[in-house]
Amino acid sequence: MRTEDLEELLAKFYDGKTDEQEEERLFAAFQHEQELPARWQSEARLLNTWQQMKSCNVVCPSGLEERLASSIDRKAASAHFFFSSGRRLRRWAVAVAAVLLIGIGMGLFLTEVREGSSLPKDTFSNPDEAYRVLHATLMEVSAGLNSGMAHISEVCMDINRMNKECMNELKE
Repeated sequence: MRTEDLEELLAKFYDGKTDEQEEERLFAAFQHEQELPARWQSEARLLNTWQQMKSCNVVCPSGLEERLASSIDRKAASAHFFFSSGRRLRRWAVAVAAVLLIGIGMGLFLTEVREGSSLPKDTFSNPDEAYRVLHATLMEVSAGLNSGMAHISEVCMDINRMNKECMNELKE
């Protein structure tokens, strides 16, 4: 059987649109799964298992269909009641409380923003004084950074000296 025909027949089978003759042709094509390409191995195992199960005569207990239908109907009837369990009611209550809490929080936040209370205010009224304070702060940061750099360069020199000593000892 050609690959295209096999793919088409397999698609029809999975859609439930094959008749008995087509199913027999499909089962016969997948009978020897060792001879099939690797991409068809899983379908071959599935169809061979399906064929084996189809040949088994399984007897269903009497009244099984009616019991299943009545069980499904009972479940469907009990599912119509919206708050059928306490757990579902608690979930809804927690969800409503969370939404209210978020709404109140957003309302308070937006009220503060409109009033301008959360906007930063100027700390200096005189620009010259602000410049002097800023300059002093930056000089202090620069001095601290420079002293830190001096310590780092000392450590780098020590490390280089130690590396040279280690290399000399390894050469000896």
